[in-house]
Amino acid sequence: MPIDVLICNAGLAKPGMIGEVEVKDLDLVTKTNFLGCVYPIHAVVPLMKQRSLENPSSIVIMSSLAGLIPVYGVNVYSATKYALKGLAEVLYLELLPWNIHVNLICPSFTKTDLLAEEYFGANATICGVGKTLYSYNQQSLDSADHVAKITLEGIKAGRFLTFTNRQGSTLGPLGRGFIPSDSFSTFFLELLLMIPYRFLNVLWLLHSKKVIMSSMNSNMN
Repeated sequence: MPIDVLICNAGLAKPGMIGEVEVKDLDLVTKTNFLGCVYPIHAVVPLMKQRSLENPSSIVIMSSLAGLIPVYGVNVYSATKYALKGLAEVLYLELLPWNIHVNLICPSFTKTDLLAEEYFGANATICGVGKTLYSYNQQSLDSADHVAKITLEGIKAGRFLTFTNRQGSTLGPLGRGFIPSDSFSTFFLELLLMIPYRFLNVLWLLHSKKVIMSSMNSNMN
């Protein structure tokens, strides 16, 4: 039976420095976040190819802004989200002949148990650095319903890359990757902003180094 839409939305995080997280947890995060998307795509694509070109289908991959910019303290989680972006870019090209759309969704901070318990419920150092570097504000978290609404809009529009709020739209172009924007106006705007973005990138990195070193020094005293 042909399938219209496949939504891959598997994800968990195990915060901690790379040498502190247990190997079994690293393995669990990798298999859940990455292979948890690869396996269903592998199973469903042959069914999607049964559809005619006049009836396009969609593969929706739920990634994260953590797959476009590095997120301190969730090293393997962030790496798996980067991997999903790479997977989506390759699938975008592979599936063109069958009119199968690939939609990569990159939410920002969303009000879920994963955020509250698995990231900001981690040790105080990771929590403090994370809140400082990424301008975390509990009052401005996206709701799961909002993310679902924006995701549906992205699917209907056939967009390759979808952000769920202004933070994503601002930071996203820095990590967009090889596939350009579907909109010419957005592409042109991102092109104009690329040099200023790179300067801001340098300033953010300098700020990050200062925050991280200050946090480490405080813990050692």
